[in-house]
Amino acid sequence: MKIKNLSKVAKRILEIITNKEKIVIYGDADLDGISSVVILKQVFESFDSDYRKKLCRVYFSDRENEGYGATQSLIRFCSRSKPTTLFLLDCGISSFKEIETLEKMKIQVIIVDHHKPLDKLPKASIIIDPKQKGDKYPFKELSAAGLAYKLAKETFRIAKQNWQPESYLELAALATLADQMPRIEDNQKIIRDGLLALPYTKRLGLKILMKMTDFRNEDENELFQKVIAPLNSSERVGHLTKSYLVLTGKRQAKVRLLIKDLLKKNLEKKELINKIFSEANSRVDAKHNNEPLIFEADSSWPVISLGVVASRLLQEYKKPVFLFKIVGKESVCSARLPK
Repeated sequence: MKIKNLSKVAKRILEIITNKEKIVIYGDADLDGISSVVILKQVFESFDSDYRKKLCRVYFSDRENEGYGATQSLIRFCSRSKPTTLFLLDCGISSFKEIETLEKMKIQVIIVDHHKPLDKLPKASIIIDPKQKGDKYPFKELSAAGLAYKLAKETFRIAKQNWQPESYLELAALATLADQMPRIEDNQKIIRDGLLALPYTKRLGLKILMKMTDFRNEDENELFQKVIAPLNSSERVGHLTKSYLVLTGKRQAKVRLLIKDLLKKNLEKKELINKIFSEANSRVDAKHNNEPLIFEADSSWPVISLGVVASRLLQEYKKPVFLFKIVGKESVCSARLPK
């Protein structure tokens, strides 16, 4: 049994490649979204080198300034780029108005997302999301990169081409761990096989990062601290992220500089997250932990820090956590719920 629409999207990918159609690949700017984009772009490049630059544009969301999911900035970017197809990875399942606008612009929208849909689905051309109604695939807890990995596998199968799963698995494994997906069934296999492939990766950025951090692959804590945490950065360079440039970079000197900056920013991020966690924790303590859930907001909390802090509070108190950055009339929320 396959994930709903998996084969349909794989066939569409091969059609796009055959026709040399222009595409835009848009992803959320965490490690799961970034890995998904790298995996999908690598699929296109494997069949046609023109998709390295000429026929493919990549864009990542700026959560802090543009918001989550498909945005008005993306719509303007697509208006300039004029793709036939837009891929939304690790986002899009709740971007109703934006997707309707994009489809009216005669841009085919394909969503590959793992978040739970709302009561209805956006009017995208094709949606891959195991949590959508009518999807009978038994395992629902794949990361977006896990979905992208399965899509890559299906594309090569339909094309009857040999593929090298290990060149995709290391990213799928890192993203699955970074997104804290349940380590069972499909995910368990992705993590196991991906971590076995990691020491043999051909990605220059991963090789340099592991060398610069003296990564010895001794335990999972080391993996999180030295590999996942630095890469789980949404800092952008134009409409790309530094982590994406590390994972796709081919020039050693440039990649090394990017990694040095990611490592520095990671230390600063840790300090900021500890500060915000302390603030939120003290507020919960002041309420004597009597509330059934944690609901806190602050205008000074950066959006990119909310998810990590919410996860730590969930681990500490074992109750639903909702953290908000107050932004004008609306606020941005990151939520974590007990399993």
